[in-house]
Amino acid sequence: MNLGAREYVWSFRTDGVYPVGEADVETVGFGSGDERLAHKPNKYVSIKELEKTVKGCTDLVKALNRYIDSR
Repeated sequence: MNLGAREYVWSFRTDGVYPVGEADVETVGFGSGDERLAHKPNKYVSIKELEKTVKGCTDLVKALNRYIDSR
């Protein structure tokens, strides 16, 4: 399923390290903000970015539901 997302490697760690690196499970990382600020004490997210993330999450859930319903 292609949702028009781009694929790249993040420059920080997530909880996806084990599934991807050890268990070979395809994993989706999705979020807002500047990745250079991830897990830093001064991190922040603009309202505009947060709104885009909410829409992206909504679109992702809808697409996954369509995929599941089509099976």
